[in-house]
Amino acid sequence: MKEDDLTNELVRKFRKEGCQNIEVEAHYNHFGDRGVADIFVQNQGVERVMELKSHPDKANEVLRQFERMIKYFYKDDDRERTVKSPVYELCFLPSSDNFFHILQNKEMYKSAKGREEKVVITFRSMDGSNKVYLFPDLEEFEVGDAEWKDYAQENGFKFDRNGDEKEVLNCPYCEKQYTSRGYFRKHIRKCQGEKGVIEKL
Repeated sequence: MKEDDLTNELVRKFRKEGCQNIEVEAHYNHFGDRGVADIFVQNQGVERVMELKSHPDKANEVLRQFERMIKYFYKDDDRERTVKSPVYELCFLPSSDNFFHILQNKEMYKSAKGREEKVVITFRSMDGSNKVYLFPDLEEFEVGDAEWKDYAQENGFKFDRNGDEKEVLNCPYCEKQYTSRGYFRKHIRKCQGEKGVIEKL
């Protein structure tokens, strides 16, 4: 599934709810600090500014983009806040990879919620049920737990590789974990730098 699929699903959902204003690709610019909110929704006294992620790579890059949106979206002269506390939502495609990504970077994503603004981190279902899974509900799981996969399957998360859990690659030097062999090799080069070791992996 792609980010466009998630966007279309959410737009359909918001339209069914009778949302007054739905803006896809909502641009903002404040003296050169610019970006795009994937979806901006206004409805019955609620404003929701959304960043969508289908296949996130580095958590720090995801959060940097999300933080920029929070800081500058309403500073754009063309954006007028009509509510006291808009909701800023970082929404992930419900896949096993994204679930695992959140668990790997749990502490970083916790920091995003420690703000004065109303911030939510979610997975949203793609099966028409409109279920929303909030990040705090997943905090009980750890990367090494087998239960996280059971939870994901029971709640309709889509699994990659025809339902198989991706192989977890552990750095032998710093114990950092990767599911992408390409990024794992790059990390090994940076972490250790011995070509002979890399060739054996």
